[in-house]
This record gives sequence, structure tokens and C-alpha cells, in this order.
Amino acid sequence: MQLKKLSMGLGRVLLSTVFLTLIFTAGVYGASLDEPAVLQGMSAWFPLEGDTMDIGPNWATSEVVGATAVADRFGHSKGAMYFDGKYSYAKLHFNVKSSRRPQMSVAMWVKPEQQGCLFSNDQDGRGRSITVENRPDIMGVSIQAGKRSGGIDIPMNEWRLVVATFDDAQRRASVYVKNQKIIKTTITNTNSGEGADTVRLGMSHNYGEASKQFKGSIDNVVVWDRVLNEKEVEDILNHPELLSPDHRMAIFSELDEAKEMLRAGFYAKGAEMFSRALDKAGYQIKCLTSSATTDSLFLDKIDVPPRFLGEIVLADYQIHTHLETCARPGFLMENTSQGVKISYMFKEAPSYQAGVQLNDIIVEIDGRPFKQRDAITDYLNKKSPGEIVTLKVNRAGSDKEFSFALVEGLFDVSATAKAFFRLLEYGMLAAYSGHPSLVMQASMEVRKLAKRYPADVLSYFPDEIAAVLEALAIALEQGSGPAYEKLLEQGKLQATRHHIIPYKKYFYPLYNDPKKLAYFLGTKDPSSLKLPADMNPGKQVYINLNGDVVEPGGHIPVLNNPGNAGAPVEKSRVQGTVLD
Repeated sequence: MQLKKLSMGLGRVLLSTVFLTLIFTAGVYGASLDEPAVLQGMSAWFPLEGDTMDIGPNWATSEVVGATAVADRFGHSKGAMYFDGKYSYAKLHFNVKSSRRPQMSVAMWVKPEQQGCLFSNDQDGRGRSITVENRPDIMGVSIQAGKRSGGIDIPMNEWRLVVATFDDAQRRASVYVKNQKIIKTTITNTNSGEGADTVRLGMSHNYGEASKQFKGSIDNVVVWDRVLNEKEVEDILNHPELLSPDHRMAIFSELDEAKEMLRAGFYAKGAEMFSRALDKAGYQIKCLTSSATTDSLFLDKIDVPPRFLGEIVLADYQIHTHLETCARPGFLMENTSQGVKISYMFKEAPSYQAGVQLNDIIVEIDGRPFKQRDAITDYLNKKSPGEIVTLKVNRAGSDKEFSFALVEGLFDVSATAKAFFRLLEYGMLAAYSGHPSLVMQASMEVRKLAKRYPADVLSYFPDEIAAVLEALAIALEQGSGPAYEKLLEQGKLQATRHHIIPYKKYFYPLYNDPKKLAYFLGTKDPSSLKLPADMNPGKQVYINLNGDVVEPGGHIPVLNNPGNAGAPVEKSRVQGTVLD
């Protein structure tokens, strides 16, 4: 049975600053939930069960204009989307330009009532599209990629599964439909061009063309970053249950149930269920395991004791730090007319210590010549962290050679960035609970993670998070004045302001002087940073990084040196503080 999506209010907040810190292109992620192998390489998945939420790995945002929910092929109300043929469409912020996705496949259920555009980034004849045609030269489902294919007949007012593949490398595109048997039509020598950078369902990007406006229903749109082979297409058309979103949708329902438990005051059970749902999702469903998950709990103002929010945040942190790793050279590269140039150096990496410099032009690696950045990345992805490579570069006309060890990194660096954010959230909850030593431990864990993965994100990012957490701990014990002095060492805040501003109460120790805080946040109106005078919540139960409960009146270990990433030194609360 197909599950209905609930209006979960996941609080889809994009923390845009963090994505400016991501410096490698993530690999293609797909099935990881015991799902069919055909879902490997899946890059977007829109079940269209009453909305246009993406349950795929890239969490594409979207908007609906005029389209409405309608029953799907199983008769489930609000299980599909209906387009009225006048001016209704869904706009998916998902880039399918050929330069971005030279190979692509699309599967979708359609129930046409008249001709029109089903799926398109086509604009002025450039781009790709899937349409239902009803004209003398073409009848039925057709595709376009610079030129238009012939049509495959499909009946009106009946559901049909359509699969299309676009391969710019081979300059081919095909569309498949199963009526009594599987029918295929192919176009060759395609030249799709770029088209628009968003996708429309139900309407072309070419305004004013009534014939492009689809009337009918669309359901369960799946997009891959690869060309499905003939066997896979056949399997999908013969066994459409392979593309059932039920398993993923069940996780959303479990999250909803967990949030309802938390709202009702069943904190332990709700936190356990929420964490379990995250674990089931793995990292692949980014709209669950991205910042949106924990953001929803904070922004929805669900009154949950910090201890249980902390459990959820730590569960998400563990997910992000136990993913596939890879080897990195310790520098960033860009293609230039001279060759592949080193565009950024990570100073903690062995390559920097070996003498590799910014603006060096890569000539060879391990005796192999390279002229493209992607080729170098592919070569290094086959190696392991710690493996020694020999790099030959050209510097100001002279060749130089260096040997160094590759460093470890997470294959998808957005996971590294989000792990840092989970630690920031753990620390801000510790501050709200009145545990400065746990805030400081979070800061130390940030520095530890940055040392473990020294070339995943730009260095200012973990440095800033660690500094903000240290300042929070200082503010709790010595007041905001010394905390501001600590922040002056870091400078103005870039990444953390997207937590400090919306989650004011968790950073209340830093809000004592709005004028000074406004300086760090780049806020022109300090009055917007004022908090109620009674904001201090007092000491509360919380958890340490191992998940153990720390009582508010119990013995709390403190630190000798807030800048030292060593082990905490235990003292009595009378003898010393976290800042001793």
C-alpha cells in the first residue's frame, strides 16, 4: 500500500553559508536503504504525493503553481499531482543542463487527458523534454534533445509508466513505454544545448505556447545521473514496484510520529524513535539527515528538554562521521589554459609541508601526465589515505617534484560540514543547559574532527565553530565581556551566524551586549538582538559526548586550558572552573 506523506513541517532551512565552504564535488549517491540496485545513481525523487518534496539524495527544493493533489493509480487521494492545461506546473530547482548532467534518465507515471509537456528544461529549442504530442507528424509520448523523436502511442485517461534516457556522450536519447509490449523510439546525433536551469512538470519554459501546457496527472518522478541500460528499463517497466517510494516515505512518517511524541511529552521514546529514523535513512536522504532535521525541532519550537535534543543531534553526528572515506591530496585544483593549477592549499596537509605551493601547475602524478582536474580526482579516488604519491609541478617555468602522503576525507564533504554543525548544535544545547565544560568539550571535538579530515572544508569554518563554542563556555563562567574578547581573535562570523541569529535562546550568554554581538554578526540593527531579561534557563540535565547523562547538580569535569585539545582535567566546582 502506498503511504501518504504527512505535512511534516520539516523546516527546510538552507544554511547557505556552509555550502560556500564545500570544496569538492560530491560523488553520486543513490540507494543505501536495502533498495533495488536499479536506484543506484538516482539523483532526485519526487513521489508527488500531495506536494513536490524530493526524497532523493540532493534535496531539491521546488514550488507549485496551480497544480493540485489528485488520486493516484491506486486510488489514494492526494497521491499524485493534477495539471489543468491552462497555467499550472511544478517548478523543480534541479539542474538538468547537459553540462551538469551529460547523462540522465527519467521515469514517471502519467495519465494524459490532452497533449502537453510532462518534464522539461527546454527553452527556445535548447534543453531536454518529455511531452505528449497530438499533431499530424508526431502522436503520443515524445522526447526532445535538440531534435524531437517520433511518438509512442499511449491512451488518454489511463496511467502509463514512461522512461526516457539522455546520453550526450553518445549523442543519443530514447523513450520507452509499455502498452501490450515495451515500445522504444530513439533519436541519434542529438545536440540538446543547455536550456533552463530548473525543471518544469506540466508546462514548458516557453511561455504562451498553449500546446505545451499539459492536462492530466503525473506521479512518482525519478531522475538518475546515468543512462539506464536496456535490461534496467525493461525491469522497471515490467516491475514498476521497483520504484516504490514506500520505504522512504515510511521514514518520514516515523519522524512525524516521533515529533508528535516529543510534543506530547514522551521525550525518551520520541528521541529514540527520531534517532532510529535517522539511522534508517542513512546519509542518502538528505532532507532527513541534513540540517533540516534538527532545524525543524528548533524552529518548530517543540518544547523538548535539551537532553533529548542532544541525543538526536549526537545520533545525526554519528551518521555523518561514519560514512565512506577517500584520499585527498591536501589542495584544491582548477582547470586553466596552462593546465591544472593548485588553487588552495590546506596548511595541515603533508603536501603543504612537503613544499607544494599555491599556483603550481600539475605536470604528473606518479609519473602519469594529467591535463584535467577530474582525471586527477578519479586517479586519487582509487588510492587510500596515507598512501604516498609523487607530484611533479611546474613553478615559474621550472619543474619540481614532491612526495607526500594523502590525507583522509569523507567522500561527500557536505557530510563533514554538517558534522561540524551537529557539534555546534550539541554545544549550544549544552550552554542552554548550563554546562560550560560540555560546551568546551564540543569545541575540542570540532578541532579533533578538523584534524582528522584536514582537507574537506576551508579551515576558517571549523575554526569559527570552535571559537564560538569556546566563547559560549567563557560567557557562562566569566560573562560576555571576556567572551567577546575571545571572539575578537576569530573576527566576524560567517558560518555560525545562521545558527546564532535564529536560535537566540541557545546562545543567550552571548546576547548580553547586542551592540557588540551585532559587530560579529554583521547586523546593522542591534535592537533586533535583544533578549528577555529572564532568558537564563538555569542548570538542566544534559548528556556528554558519549551519551551519558550529566546531572545539573552533579560533579562536572572542567578543563585546564580551553585552547588545549587534550583530555579534560577533573576538579571540584569549588576549586576551579572551565577556564582555569
